[in-house]
Amino acid sequence: MELDKKCVLTINSGSSSIKFALYKIEEPLTQLFYGKMESIGIKNTKLSFSKTGANQKNSVDVTVLGHAAAANFLIDWLEKQDDFGAVKAIGHRIVYGMKQRHARNY
Repeated sequence: MELDKKCVLTINSGSSSIKFALYKIEEPLTQLFYGKMESIGIKNTKLSFSKTGANQKNSVDVTVLGHAAAANFLIDWLEKQDDFGAVKAIGHRIVYGMKQRHARNY
């Protein structure tokens, strides 16, 4: 890890998956690696990941029971990856499903 390297980790958690990517903070941002956990809460949960620009995808079978366990597994796994010590910020995509009663009438 470069001492002056600064990175941002992005996370997008869905109903049965967690997607993530690590970017080096520079102009423009440079993606270092990315991946996802799929089928969370279902049999055959899998963590897939790849370094950007590499032609090889890697995967690990994971046994987790729900999002909390999946998130803990992912954090533990991420902490062991090169460049994770350079993470200075984490961004998480948040989606709010607005019900009709909250809509404005124009």
